[in-house]
Amino acid sequence: MRSAGMIVLLLMTVFINREVMSATIDCHDMELKAVAVQGPRDDKHVFQNKLVLKLAEPCAGMYWVHADVNDSAFAGFLSVALSAQSMGRKVAISVNTSETTGLSNRIAYIAIVNE
Repeated sequence: MRSAGMIVLLLMTVFINREVMSATIDCHDMELKAVAVQGPRDDKHVFQNKLVLKLAEPCAGMYWVHADVNDSAFAGFLSVALSAQSMGRKVAISVNTSETTGLSNRIAYIAIVNE
């Protein structure tokens, strides 16, 4: 019985800590190094069916950010990213750290920075 109580306590700690550690992080004046859209992949890579952006500097600890192709804001994210990259402009970006692939955080917001 004692071990069952420890397991419950451990699980509660994990779930509580996940919520506390999750956040939407804002990163300003970010340079885009790459913009790509990946479709289905035979190797089931974590970036399959995602828009992926590579940043010149890490945002919330990661150089990569992503949005699922089925995300309601996908077209907007892609449009802003391609526009910024083609104009050589930096972006302001917000990421959700609770939705990570292990290599990237999920995009919550992106905007072209006025210079």
